[in-house]
Amino acid sequence: MVLSLGAINLDAQDLVVAKSVLRLRSAEWSWVDAPQEADLWLVDVDRDGYQERMTGLAPERLVALALRAASAERFAHWLIKPLKAMHLMRLLDSLARAIVPQAAQDRPSPAKVVTPATVDIPATPSVAVAEVHPWRGRKVMLGRAPNLARFPVSAEMLPWLKALTSAPIPYDELLAALPMDVSMIDSILDDAARAGKLLDGDGGALPPLPRPAGMAGGFWQRFK
Repeated sequence: MVLSLGAINLDAQDLVVAKSVLRLRSAEWSWVDAPQEADLWLVDVDRDGYQERMTGLAPERLVALALRAASAERFAHWLIKPLKAMHLMRLLDSLARAIVPQAAQDRPSPAKVVTPATVDIPATPSVAVAEVHPWRGRKVMLGRAPNLARFPVSAEMLPWLKALTSAPIPYDELLAALPMDVSMIDSILDDAARAGKLLDGDGGALPPLPRPAGMAGGFWQRFK
C-alpha cells in the first residue's frame, strides 16, 4: 500500500525537501494536505500554532522537526532542522515497515477512502512529468556553463554543474543526487535547452521543457 505524508507548520525550505523526497519515493509515499488522510506527519515544533493542529493525530505518527534535539525528544520520532533529504529518506524507509499494518486499520471505510487510484492524478505535475518530460531516461550535458549570477545554486550543485560541462550524466541520476534542488536543475537545463546548449549522450541537442498553454512561468516549478 502507498502511505501518505503531510506537514504541520513547515517552512518553505523544509517543505521543498519533504516533497522532493516523496517524489523519489512515489511508489511508497504520497503527499496529502488533510490530517484525516495522512499516515504520517512532519511537525515543526519551533514554530507557533502547531499544538492545536495536532489534535486527534496519533503521537506515534508524528515526526518532530527542531533546531535542537531537546525541543523534539518528547516525540517518538524527530529530525534536526534544516531537514536533510537523506535523513528523511532513512526515516520514511524505517517507519514504512512499522506503520503499514496500523495504517491499514486506521483508514476510512472503502466508500470514503482517498487513494492514488481515485485522486485526479492527470492534473498533478508528478504524472505529467513521467509522461512528457523530454529528459527522463536520457543523459544530459551542458554545452556552456550556466550563469550563476542568474541561478543562485546550492553548494551541493556546483560540482555537478562542473561535471555536466565535461561529460553527459543521466538526468535521473541528477535528481537522485540533488533531491532538494529539482526545480533549480530544471531551470538551468531548460535555459540551456532553449539556447540549443543542452546535449544528449551523443552530442545532439535536447528540447526544452514543454509549457502547456495557460500555465505561465512554468508547469515545471514543481514545489511552489
